[in-house]
Amino acid sequence: MLDITRVYNDHKNSVYRLAYTYLHSAAEAEDVCHDVFIKMIENQTSVFMGKERAWLLTVTANECKNRLKYQKRHEMIEITDYMTQDGSRST
Repeated sequence: MLDITRVYNDHKNSVYRLAYTYLHSAAEAEDVCHDVFIKMIENQTSVFMGKERAWLLTVTANECKNRLKYQKRHEMIEITDYMTQDGSRST
């Protein structure tokens, strides 16, 4: 069984730094950290003892990539909704 407090204290800064590197936003990086550690608690059996750092950083990178894809998709939808068929701005 994982010592959640130890793993959190040992790796929280690494997880945050990686998330911030991807997202360039302190608030988003904090959200990712929260989500990653919640996933760790929920999936303790898939975290390999002694390999917690690798697991956490992999999950962090994947979470950041998913958020960036989501943001890009929704950004494109907003632009499309904003423009009319002929390329002029809709009012």
